Amino acid sequence: MALALVFVPTLLGREPVAPKPVKPALRGPLKQAEHAIADGQIPEAKAILMQQLSSHPDSARVHFLLGTIAFSESDPDAGLERYGEALALDPGLRGDAALLYNVKALLADRRRDVAALAFLAEKVGAPAGETLAEIASRDLRSHFRQTARAACETHDCLDDVDLVGSFELDLRQAKTCDAKREAIGGLTATRDARVIDILKKARRNRSGTLGRWLGLEGGNDCVRKEIEDALKELGAS
Repeated sequence: MALALVFVPTLLGREPVAPKPVKPALRGPLKQAEHAIADGQIPEAKAILMQQLSSHPDSARVHFLLGTIAFSESDPDAGLERYGEALALDPGLRGDAALLYNVKALLADRRRDVAALAFLAEKVGAPAGETLAEIASRDLRSHFRQTARAACETHDCLDDVDLVGSFELDLRQAKTCDAKREAIGGLTATRDARVIDILKKARRNRSGTLGRWLGLEGGNDCVRKEIEDALKELGAS
């Protein structure tokens, strides 16, 4: 299987950071390994890299290529581990196309989606900003949306997040009054005109007599004051 091997500059915060230069002693072996991978000779490439790993355990490129090979062999857990070791040694590899492709693909894997999101949010950061913003805006899983939104606050991709859509989903899916209050606060802070209709619709969502008697939080009665205050703040009623 031919694999993409593209090392490109990435970002730490707002400053561009290029991958560290390869040690002279590793240049020849790494080229051999890359050519072997490109030709689909995975066992040969792995043998070269494992030999170099014993001599150069602190080489980010060796760990990185072993991670890419692990993904090609359908062992993404090992791939994530190797990628994590590589990025710890050289954060400049965070924007590599193969890494981003392989990790993003795991977001569709129900067994590994949480680990993949954590990897993008905590170890990749800014180079994964487009993906994080998309998740924060529209993902139907509240914990995914909130994790990605928090990551975008840290990694300067919050401007690409549809905060109205994100917090509207939070409000619709909230199970407790505290969670509803937090979502209303987030919506109000956007100062977006769309929020007025969203809050008016939420105001009409009542729990009913039985729900109130049972102490259920299915409706929005418990946050009616917050909704009214938010509408006034936005110039509506």
